Amino acid sequence: MDFQKLLVDGLKLVHELSSQPIPGENKLAKLENLCAEILETVDDVVKFLPLGFGIIAGLVVDNPISDGLQREHIARPLAELVYQIWKALHSVGGVEAVNKMIVSLGGAPVPAV
Repeated sequence: MDFQKLLVDGLKLVHELSSQPIPGENKLAKLENLCAEILETVDDVVKFLPLGFGIIAGLVVDNPISDGLQREHIARPLAELVYQIWKALHSVGGVEAVNKMIVSLGGAPVPAV
């Protein structure tokens, strides 16, 4: 899993959502969906483990119960973390600080909102 890409995509999404007049819960849900999608790619990768472990690992991590737990215990806290990072950067230095972080992680800067 590429945490830098997750952080860049998350910061861009939070920046984009910050200007939209939708409730905060809906914004958090969109960010949580982004994190959950990235976690699902990890589920697909474990299927390539050798010696039959991939089949077993795939059954363990790719089912509704584990997907719900991943969303609750990993995706939601990641989404909240990304939001808090954006909020701190934005309150300290505005869009310029957000852009510095995004560019330092290898992303393209975001436009001012």
